Amino acid sequence: MSVTAQAPATSAGRLRWDRAPLAVCLVAIGVLVVVAQAPFRGFEATMASLFARAFFLVPSSADPSVAVFFAYHQPTGTIAIQVTLECSAVLILAALSLLGAAVLLIRSVSTVTALAAWLASCSVMVLFNELRLAFLAAAFHWWGLAAGFERAHIFYGSVISVIGMVLSLVAFMAVLSLSSRHKATP
Repeated sequence: MSVTAQAPATSAGRLRWDRAPLAVCLVAIGVLVVVAQAPFRGFEATMASLFARAFFLVPSSADPSVAVFFAYHQPTGTIAIQVTLECSAVLILAALSLLGAAVLLIRSVSTVTALAAWLASCSVMVLFNELRLAFLAAAFHWWGLAAGFERAHIFYGSVISVIGMVLSLVAFMAVLSLSSRHKATP
């Protein structure tokens, strides 16, 4: 019987440094989405207008060049809603990109699984943010500017945002979990 000494696994031994360029790309995507956030906010304004019409039956339109969408309210008239950086999903998408980059470096997670988890979490976050923005337009349409802002932006919007953030992390973990379960099954 022979015994060989094996060095304990260090954290450097558990990381996949060969994936570092891809992880850097995810970090770059996170930085880019923040730096060049105006077109993304324009996209969000357009999608919010579509969601407001489709899900809440609110007459609405958008001007993506200035990241504004419009809800129509009687008797007030048109209410313009600008998607600011704080209202956008941009900052959360940047954080999810950092999370995806970190997971890419973990040895036990495949590249495809890490990217799928990142994409799933970003998709859920964008979807919930669009629903939040569309609900804001619906609230202005239903209750007017003051009451709509009070109800939708301050309370319901915050609840929808928190649910979206939690579910985006659940989506991330679910993809990772499904992948590990699939590996464990013979």
